[in-house]
Amino acid sequence: MVRINLLAGLLWICLLTRAVSAQDGPGSQAIASQEQDATLAEQFSRGLFTPTTAAKLSLGLLYAQTAVMVPEWGSGRDGLARRAEWLTAGYLTRYTTEFATSKLLGTDTSYQRCRCKGFPGRAAHALHSEFVERKADGSPTFAIARLTGIYASAAITAPMLPSGYGVKDVNNRAMAAVAIDEGFNMLQEFWPEIKRTLLFRKRPQP
Repeated sequence: MVRINLLAGLLWICLLTRAVSAQDGPGSQAIASQEQDATLAEQFSRGLFTPTTAAKLSLGLLYAQTAVMVPEWGSGRDGLARRAEWLTAGYLTRYTTEFATSKLLGTDTSYQRCRCKGFPGRAAHALHSEFVERKADGSPTFAIARLTGIYASAAITAPMLPSGYGVKDVNNRAMAAVAIDEGFNMLQEFWPEIKRTLLFRKRPQP
């Protein structure tokens, strides 16, 4: 059990580093330009599995397994496999719903770092961004697409749970998804500082 959690944790750290670093890469502007010219099918398939989504899935699985979510499934390999299937089905449902709704409304659900300075303002921006999407003209609007995807995911995958789980559990899962998103927003917001001071600090030259 401990070995499984350690391996999942190491995998998540690797994926997380790759996911957040990819947003700062020199090809990010080129990718954004390609998105404008791509068809809906191409946009859908391109965003379906990315380093960012892989990192979020790994984080969710690590948390679910460590916290023994849905105790009826146990804490061993069988429980890990069931949770992986459950979370993957939830992600696919959320992504499909969020993508379709954002295209219907013409909004952008991606995260953008704050142009402000200072920890309080940037932290508030990261948390607030979970409830904000951007229209085509760049103006903010309520995050209908994102929250629709979150609740659709929690509701549609509810039948995969053992008997006895109901509406309350759907709300709990939705709130947990919001919390994970906000944590990931914080990581994306402060990733340049984290990368510079903790992960890739260069040793001083002798």
